[in-house]
Amino acid sequence: MIVVAQSVQAMTEQLAIDSDFSREFELNLNVRKSKAKTLKLLRSSSFSIVPEVLSALADEERNSIWGDTQKRKGGNSWRTEEMAGWEWLPVQGVGVRHFLRSNVSNSWLRRPPGMKACTLHRCLQLRIDTYPTRTTLLRGREGVLECWLCRFPHETLHHLLSKCPALKHKHIVDLRRGDHI
Repeated sequence: MIVVAQSVQAMTEQLAIDSDFSREFELNLNVRKSKAKTLKLLRSSSFSIVPEVLSALADEERNSIWGDTQKRKGGNSWRTEEMAGWEWLPVQGVGVRHFLRSNVSNSWLRRPPGMKACTLHRCLQLRIDTYPTRTTLLRGREGVLECWLCRFPHETLHHLLSKCPALKHKHIVDLRRGDHI
């Protein structure tokens, strides 16, 4: 299928693609590459009028039509920028640095073998730190944030999964059940 569009936004509107999908498959980069290839082909066109028109355009006009067609060297990908933004958040940023350079951290999300939908839902909640704990439920509001089991000041996932002394014995018992995750 060939889609002709002036920008990524026009392409996503024509195809009714949401922003997560376009980020996942890096449509931004593909549009820039195709624009650069088209510009190169037009410059070497056998029709005499095309190179004349292109040379008559000012740089600003050419950039407004073609956008940024240069390859970005050494730039951060959108994933790195998102991670850097999350890393400094007080609650959600816990553990982000661990996943920044890991290739396998999210690989289980593609095809979870033999996992029920409800289990996958809970795993995703745990992974993106939206599992309902006191800290996440009271985010931005006043209230009791302490762990209801051991009275630790913040009931976060990090605390519940690794530090809470009241749940230490449960971790060893539940390891057999957690193997399929």
